[in-house]
Formats: sequence, C-alpha cells, structure tokens
Amino acid sequence: GCGGPDVIGSVWYTYTPTSDVSVEISTDESDYLAGTNVLIGSPGAFENLFCALGTFRFDLTAGTQYWFLVTPPDAESPAGNLVWSIDVAPPPLQIELAIDSRASLDRTTGNVTVSGTVTCDRESLIGIDGRLRQRVGRAFIDAFFFTEVLCTPDGVDWTAEAVPQNGRFAGGKATVDATAFAFDGDGFAEVSAEVKIGR
Repeated sequence: GCGGPDVIGSVWYTYTPTSDVSVEISTDESDYLAGTNVLIGSPGAFENLFCALGTFRFDLTAGTQYWFLVTPPDAESPAGNLVWSIDVAPPPLQIELAIDSRASLDRTTGNVTVSGTVTCDRESLIGIDGRLRQRVGRAFIDAFFFTEVLCTPDGVDWTAEAVPQNGRFAGGKATVDATAFAFDGDGFAEVSAEVKIGR
C-alpha cells in the first residue's frame, strides 16, 4: 500500500542532509493517491526503510544519502499531477492525558467504562488505548480498550469500554494504564492511575 515494489509511473528524488533532522514528507496536494518509499543504498542494492501514503514524518541522519521513490499504490492505479514536498517537520504534538478516578461497571455485560480528559497543544485526531486490571485473589482480570477523539488545546473528555478477557470485574480498586498517540506519529503520552469501579 505504499507504492512499492512497482516502479511504473514512479518519480525519484534524492537528498543528503548535512545534520540530523526530522522532516515531514507529503503527497497530499497531488490529484491522485501517491505513496513515498524511503530508501538507502544505491541502484541495484536499495534497502527500503519506510513507506507511507499521504503525509508522514521521518528522521534523517546527517551524511546519509536518502532516495525517495514516489508511485501510485500499484501499477493499475491512475496517476496524474504529482505534488511532492519535504520540509523540516513542525515540533512534536504535545499531549496531556488524564484518567478519572472512578469507572462504572455494567452488571449485565461485565464491561467497565473508563474515562478521562486529554489536551493537545494543537488540534489533532488521536487514539487512546489501554488496559484495565483488577486483582482477584492471586490472579488478575484484564480488559483492553480503545477510542479516538479530536484533541484540542481546550481539552476534551474521552470514554472507552473495557471488555474483560478472562473473568468478570467487581466493584473495587483497579489499575488503568493508558496511552494517547497521534495517528501521524507526531505525539505520544502515557499515564497510569488507580481507579475505583462503581458497583
């Protein structure tokens, strides 16, 4: 899905940075779907480091010659007017993630709803995933959750349903570990908190 290994209709660029730099590469302004492959080496002996469609960030190392192979996802896809750009990436997204101290138990399903708030220094779509764990005797009951929200500088509330994998939860103490991440890989935050599951 990144444009390789087909090279039909491809466009190539090469760049050697003089210092370590994080760059943002984009084909979003093109009038067709195009992917960028990041390679090192030389013709006949390339190593593909990364590939993505649209816009993405990548860290370049000083003195390394990089090759960028830009193509449609496959030979049958239509091409058109390519607009390809590479620029110094903006500062990483700053994310602050918090977990509410109380969670609620659905007695019918055994699922637990966890919640919290998340704040970003600029608007961005982010994912939040995590694990809810409760000790029962010598064992643990685990549940996993995922949700996505449009994060803003004013902060937004989030909720997610944790589905138990190996038993049923009861009212009482539990631990939540959660991670928030930007889908473009531009930001990351993690937090752990003790919560009380309401009966």
